[in-house]
Amino acid sequence: MAKKLSRQHLKDVAFLRGLSMEALVSRTGVPMASLMAMMTGGDNEKDPRLLLSQDTYGRILHLIGVNADNTALAPKEVRLWKCPAKQQTEWRTTLSSIKKALFGGNESIVMAEVLTRRRMLGRPRRLVLLHDSRDDAQVDIVISGVSDGFAEELRGLFQTSFAHSTVMSDKDFDMFLTLVDNNACSHAQFRGMLGGGTLRYSWTDVQAAAKEFNLQPDDLIAMISDRVEAAKALPSREPAAPVTETTKLALVVDSQQQGGMGQSGDRTGSDVSPASVIPPDHYMAFAQRAAGM
Repeated sequence: MAKKLSRQHLKDVAFLRGLSMEALVSRTGVPMASLMAMMTGGDNEKDPRLLLSQDTYGRILHLIGVNADNTALAPKEVRLWKCPAKQQTEWRTTLSSIKKALFGGNESIVMAEVLTRRRMLGRPRRLVLLHDSRDDAQVDIVISGVSDGFAEELRGLFQTSFAHSTVMSDKDFDMFLTLVDNNACSHAQFRGMLGGGTLRYSWTDVQAAAKEFNLQPDDLIAMISDRVEAAKALPSREPAAPVTETTKLALVVDSQQQGGMGQSGDRTGSDVSPASVIPPDHYMAFAQRAAGM
């Protein structure tokens, strides 16, 4: 039976997520005294089971990214961990202290980095992607607020090198970060970044093709649904993404139609766009099929 994470572990994971005790109180409505009992023991080692319902306890675990059994990081969503620029030393020390409790051996860790294009003034922004394949748990984490030197410290902590470096525009960087921060990034999107593959078409191309062939977001979502159902009928293929992921994609496509999150700039070298459950290449094929081409 897996060992449960300690109260200090839970507090540390919340810190790595960028969630202070005050933020947890604000987002859950749970009294500070109850959170203190759950995360630190509080006064006289209060029993959190007497202060929190099972539902409330589960909501807090979900918010900080721990599974319902309180034994490991939750594998169901891509999580964003935020490293404040002024707390990098404390953040790294915290990660180092709970690394053994949260992750497998270094051999199960794959890391990559995502960078913005270099600017005339200042350094590019950077994200570190961390994937843990221990026991098929498939934990995916995106770490923001990472400086050049700190990225090297993270590599040293896990004794690994970056499998790939992906360069993208500031607009695409912000799009990917927003998806992760809103728990709307799928594992397929994350793995696309981790592997660093190159896409032929951009989201701007998709938007232009949809306009040219009179396709609405509803049409594209219906095509995605058809493809997912067709994939389910093929035993030799990997299971299709859950319907909930295509629902999330609808929000992304709709925001692009309104000019919310498109791509900018030409792609050169290793520049790529955020991969989705259904890559832009497939959307182009959908557009051509719908137009009878």
